[in-house]
Amino acid sequence: MSRGQNKTAAVKAESDICCTSANAINVVNSVEGREIIFIPDKNLGAFVSLHTDKKTHLWPGFCHVHDNISEENIQELKKLHPDAEFLAHPKCRPEVLDFADRILST
Repeated sequence: MSRGQNKTAAVKAESDICCTSANAINVVNSVEGREIIFIPDKNLGAFVSLHTDKKTHLWPGFCHVHDNISEENIQELKKLHPDAEFLAHPKCRPEVLDFADRILST
């Protein structure tokens, strides 16, 4: 599996629990264990880890669409549209989420 593939059935078949980006925080916090191996998206896992006290191990996979959005892209767009609100998906890179006015899932 390439690191850009984050939704294959093979990966999900190996998982104990599947979740969506919208409920990932609640799902992780509902697990009784103290450690989580979060697959397949490292960026969503990093975002979730900010909202839990569980030790989170991140799989190096990612969504190529969200991961291709860069800090530089957002800085450029903010210069062009200084009054625009920036809404970001939690699968974006952490440095991109730092610029977000709100982080929302689909």
